Amino acid sequence: MTMKNIDDEAAERFLAQLGLTVFTAQALEYTMTSLFAATELANTTHEPVPIDLKELMDARYRQTLGTLIREAGHYLQLDPDLIEDLEDALHERNWLIHHSYREFAPASFDDELRDIAIDKLKRARKMFEEVSDTIGEITISRILETGVSRSEVMKGIEKATQEYIKEMLSENAT
Repeated sequence: MTMKNIDDEAAERFLAQLGLTVFTAQALEYTMTSLFAATELANTTHEPVPIDLKELMDARYRQTLGTLIREAGHYLQLDPDLIEDLEDALHERNWLIHHSYREFAPASFDDELRDIAIDKLKRARKMFEEVSDTIGEITISRILETGVSRSEVMKGIEKATQEYIKEMLSENAT
């Protein structure tokens, strides 16, 4: 088989699911980083020296998901069941990044294999979403511990998102 034999529409469905799954796995890493920052913020609200959240987050962004999860078990006082879910998500993420291509590259050529691949990717994506949502709620609850209201937290997230979008658009304007 050659690339000429690929059904473009079928390949696009497969690749769209692959992209969404990778994107969701990456979101889990960023949610973990936010939890570390929120926990640090909650733990230092009574300290006279403010922490540099950007510096803390930048350092965490450079870590792998595996490192974040190992350190989460120690520093973040997460429920052991959640740590297990995170480890399962890490296993799925590692499969996705390191082994899914070998396993499913021929999916563009075969309807049955493509359906199997898409189903497996959907299950992995659902796992990443569920764990990420749980981590996100814990992150918000830790920020709430600092005395900030949920409304203020959500407004802060929206403001940060809009500022980031504006920054990215200006950096990429050509």
